[in-house]
Amino acid sequence: FDAEGHIAMTFRHHQELRSDKHYLEKVIKAGSTNTHLARNPEHYNDESFVYSYRPDSNYTYQLYVKDYPPAPGQDLPSASGEKLTPNTDNYHFVQARSYYPPVRGQVAPTDANDLGENRVSFTNENLNGRAGFLVQNLAQSDNGVQHQLDGVAPNDISMQFFVPSHHFNDSKTVGLKNSPEMSIPASGFIKPESDGSMGVVMKDGLYVWKVNKRYQHKEGDIWLPVRSERQEVSFVPNRVNACNQCHQERDQANLDKYAAYESIAAKKMRGTLTDVTDISDYPTGYAIPDFHKDIMPLLYKPGLANNKSCAECHTAGTKLDLSNRTGPEAMNSTFRTLVMGAHKMNDGRLLPYTSDSINPLGMDDQYQAAPLLWSLLLNDDLSVPPDSEHPNSSSRNLDREGDYGATYDAAVEAVIDGINAQYDHSEHWSAADTQKFITYSSTQMPAGLSDKIEFAEQGVHYRWGEAGQKAYQSMVRNCFSCHNSQTGADNGGIEDPRFGLPLKKSFHNETGQRDKQMRFIIQNHVDHKDDTAYSSDTDISYLINSRYETLVSATYRINHDDPENSEILRYALGKDINGNSLTESEHQVSHPQVLTENDSDYQVLKDWAMGNHDTFENKTPQIDAPINPIVINEYDIPALLSEPITWSDDDYGPNGQQELSQILIQDSSSGTEHSLNDTMLAMEYNSFTSANLKTYAILGDRGEQNIEFRVTDAAYDSSQSVPVTINSDYQVPRPSATFPDAYAFYTVRDLGTNPDTAGQLRKLEYDASDTTTGKDSLIGTIAGYSNNWTTMYRRADKGWLYFIEQETQTIHVVDETDATVLFHIQLDHQDNKETDSHKQTAYLLWWRPATGLDHTSDNAGCPGGELQGLLESKLSDTKNGDFYIGLGCIDPETPNGETYTFVVPKYRAKLADGANTLAVYTWKRATFMSKWVNEGVDRLNVLNLVTGKAKGLGDFDFETKTLLSEDGVNLLPYLPATYNNVRAVVVAEDGAFYGFNKDANEQPVQIFNFDPLENVQQIVDTPAWVNDYFNNYILYGTPFLVIEPRVVAP
Repeated sequence: FDAEGHIAMTFRHHQELRSDKHYLEKVIKAGSTNTHLARNPEHYNDESFVYSYRPDSNYTYQLYVKDYPPAPGQDLPSASGEKLTPNTDNYHFVQARSYYPPVRGQVAPTDANDLGENRVSFTNENLNGRAGFLVQNLAQSDNGVQHQLDGVAPNDISMQFFVPSHHFNDSKTVGLKNSPEMSIPASGFIKPESDGSMGVVMKDGLYVWKVNKRYQHKEGDIWLPVRSERQEVSFVPNRVNACNQCHQERDQANLDKYAAYESIAAKKMRGTLTDVTDISDYPTGYAIPDFHKDIMPLLYKPGLANNKSCAECHTAGTKLDLSNRTGPEAMNSTFRTLVMGAHKMNDGRLLPYTSDSINPLGMDDQYQAAPLLWSLLLNDDLSVPPDSEHPNSSSRNLDREGDYGATYDAAVEAVIDGINAQYDHSEHWSAADTQKFITYSSTQMPAGLSDKIEFAEQGVHYRWGEAGQKAYQSMVRNCFSCHNSQTGADNGGIEDPRFGLPLKKSFHNETGQRDKQMRFIIQNHVDHKDDTAYSSDTDISYLINSRYETLVSATYRINHDDPENSEILRYALGKDINGNSLTESEHQVSHPQVLTENDSDYQVLKDWAMGNHDTFENKTPQIDAPINPIVINEYDIPALLSEPITWSDDDYGPNGQQELSQILIQDSSSGTEHSLNDTMLAMEYNSFTSANLKTYAILGDRGEQNIEFRVTDAAYDSSQSVPVTINSDYQVPRPSATFPDAYAFYTVRDLGTNPDTAGQLRKLEYDASDTTTGKDSLIGTIAGYSNNWTTMYRRADKGWLYFIEQETQTIHVVDETDATVLFHIQLDHQDNKETDSHKQTAYLLWWRPATGLDHTSDNAGCPGGELQGLLESKLSDTKNGDFYIGLGCIDPETPNGETYTFVVPKYRAKLADGANTLAVYTWKRATFMSKWVNEGVDRLNVLNLVTGKAKGLGDFDFETKTLLSEDGVNLLPYLPATYNNVRAVVVAEDGAFYGFNKDANEQPVQIFNFDPLENVQQIVDTPAWVNDYFNNYILYGTPFLVIEPRVVAP
């Protein structure tokens, strides 16, 4: 078995692996696509083998049986064998021996070192439809990985089974992980036999499990997980699965030992099973963890040492608030604090309270200290200093007393001692309660399952209405200077240490300090906190969104059981629940008093937090004067209308200023299609009550239109309709049957069989005066070229070709005249990262020349043009989707192959429908996008790069029409046509549109010249070299085609 795909057989003696390979199944490669994928071959009988196979990655693996070659050295046909499994796309069948026992008793040809029965699962009819599990020796690993248990006494080991949480019908896991494993117990703690072996009877199905080591607590034993098996293993009726059927070290001593090994559990699993632990009746459905039913009561349970609960000491206004049982969702503030919170050490390092890993003690090569709350509850760092045989790493044996796998750190010991010297947390709970908390927090900590949680959400409706609007206005007036959503340590926002970051409490991810569920954050309504006007970018300044996101954050800071002692109010007053001023020494927090109880802004905030929402009144903001009709041209340079637009709000705050309101251009289209209301480029705001209108229209907007203006205070709004006339002098050249001069740059892919040509940069040239001859010339070989270099785009004024390597996010710049690599641009996404899992991938590039630059280029140092592109952003808080980005204009005077790092993409606009974009062409100020729809490029859009919306310019279904020629002399008839599989669209240098259609691989390419505005087309005589290229496109990298202006007769 060679990775995913090939299956090869060798004839060898014992462990000799250098014999010749004879392929039994081979992958077929077509460019970058692999088909005929196979894996996990097993000997089936003397004539055949069984293996997992799928035609390609769109299918699941199924089991097939295939004969061995008739004679050694003969390869088998590439066709798959005989299918064994039923027709299903719901399961992967990847381990043949777990489902179909071999016909023979042996699993390999017999010799002196036969692998024996313990290499396979076996049948025991006494299971009566149940399944069995067998491990030969937990205390001495034979699988090459789990040596941590070597030497640990069997009495100090236990195992606990879990079912995958995503396998519960009609339910999903609610938590910070999408589908947390190790969350739903399927058994209690099962101890092995005296020889370290273990046998278990269970229901058939999928299981995962953990191995635990005993901790001797004064009130009883506590089991701490030290190793997890994350891969789901299938257990089937009447069969016993043995660990070493898959996992067995292949050294000769180990093979000899287990060839005839008979453990206590192995004997039992072949017997009547009456003396074997049976978990088939374990009440898994009633053991589903629920944070609010299982853990929250522990936080309110009186302690054994002082009869006070956790929540009585850890209240609002302290560094760790565990008192809030309420919230707008089950993942409330207390849950999030326990899952994501951390203690900040004196040296700045962080100790997470818990770990959302399935191996919290680091035994999965995640070297770390034990979860702090475990160490405090046990008064133990769960590690011991390293010695010569036990390095301070995650791979060591755990045979020493007190060693549970965590990293040893004297500073961590000091933290534990210092905290427990104030109050010994190990005296607080019983062993059973401590075990419950550790078992729960050794999972990936779900709040529960969606259809099992009984948590009552509160405060969700607080985000709307008059009360929410007034509370938001109060928060902006009093809290925005510190609690704004500006990121970075010196940007004057929530992460700026000048405004009092938490002294001891922190979060164990790099984005926790700006997490709006973890901290109170006012979503920005301005670009910088001291700005006196809105930003023209509605992603930054959108009052409705600012209010909503701010109130979302604030609702996590309300305790609905005791709203007057909510965090949002305690911090506003700068006092704890007893009325004492917050101090660094006592409360370990730094927060000044912002309001007094007599302030009207505090009363607004208090009434909102306590649910007194009936007494609020709000007035609707209004536009001060009618807006005059507007006349603009398509693709005019953005211009400000002479008269500013003003608006006002009759509601005033205690500071004597109007409450915030904002004028917006009403988007009448909530979908992905560009609409006329999107033709306004921006409102250029002068203040919070005045703006100038900046005008902009894109191709196809021409005509008489109406645009709606709306002024809103984020609760109430009023609007006005304004007539707009859009003129155009943009004329698409009339379609012609003649193909102009053209040339294309392309690269030769590395197919593994073409070392002499791989990486070549070549140029195809077409001369309209000589239509029979196409010129294909070698420019040179690109040093370091890889098939991962994609989406070539040309910068004409420099003669540069840009390639992007998506996996490494590196842009390679190549000279089109000699294939020299000029320099590299390394994209840096860190500054735009919003969450730990936030993934940002730039995947398309284009060069915007100087004639096309406008306000969308905010790089003043790029007067000659700018490199731009599309970026996919996912797993983010606010930036999920495809975005138009700016990449600046790195232009070294003497390029010498160096790499320019820290080029941070500038987010410009989110594309409303950016998925499956294949190519972008720019012409003057226009941006055209070809889009893959229904497995073909069958849509052409023109982009509005301000709003991110695209206007469809046609689906290549053209009509019959007669048009006047461009010189106004002749009538030109155009015939109807429909093109179903347009593989590429190119905009020529004179603005003419050309489509390349190829309905089937065996059919020739059709080139058509079309006018998307008039919806007419003309078939173009297709040069032979175009068909040659398209017929062999798998061999070549992404081309860039330049079609020159057609020659105009004098």
